[in-house]
Amino acid sequence: MKVFLINGILLTIGSFLLRGIGMSFQIYISNKIGAEGIGVYQLILSVFLFSVTLASSGINLASTRIVSEELAKNDISGSQKAIKHCIIYSFLMGFIAFCILFFSADIIAKFSFHGKVSGFPLKLMAISLPFISTSSAINGYFTAKRKIVKVISFQFLEQILQIFVVIYLLNFLLSPGLESACLALVLGSILSEILSTCYSYFMYRLDIYKESGFTSCTDCFTITRKQAFFPMQ
Repeated sequence: MKVFLINGILLTIGSFLLRGIGMSFQIYISNKIGAEGIGVYQLILSVFLFSVTLASSGINLASTRIVSEELAKNDISGSQKAIKHCIIYSFLMGFIAFCILFFSADIIAKFSFHGKVSGFPLKLMAISLPFISTSSAINGYFTAKRKIVKVISFQFLEQILQIFVVIYLLNFLLSPGLESACLALVLGSILSEILSTCYSYFMYRLDIYKESGFTSCTDCFTITRKQAFFPMQ
């Protein structure tokens, strides 16, 4: 009960801070690109979020429950097999969602964006879908292990990276214009998702290393590809 209460408090505080940061960022973006830019970006985002639902819906909850069941049996190797299955499944679902969004982006832009922007931003955003779904599975793993601080750290890293990338692109690299503004927001989202997922995967491998008793950290990251990505036989 004590661990549950502490994790609940941490999640509440983390969510509150992330909401505050996100709201402040939205105010900055609104002042920077105007109401029209925000409107167009929201159209792009609505299509993208539908793809995110296809890529990762239920994966977080499923990985949390499956890993929790193995941990309840005190089966460490079983939990490792379970999360490997979840990661493979989530990556495949993310890849399928990527293909659907990438190849339909021009058609969606033609009928939904009213000529304001092309389908290029959607094609870019599609790249992040396998990373989003994979990250969702890894987050479920750490939630099952009650390591909520790590889950919150992934979310904070993603948010901070997105803010810095978008601000840098808007002010120093991209030329003024509606599509350039949307492109900056899209690139910020993509890079933050990719880097956050890479960090979460690194932490996952480190956690496996600690549980498996490798003689050195190098052993953890130089094991065979079969051991790294597929469940042990």
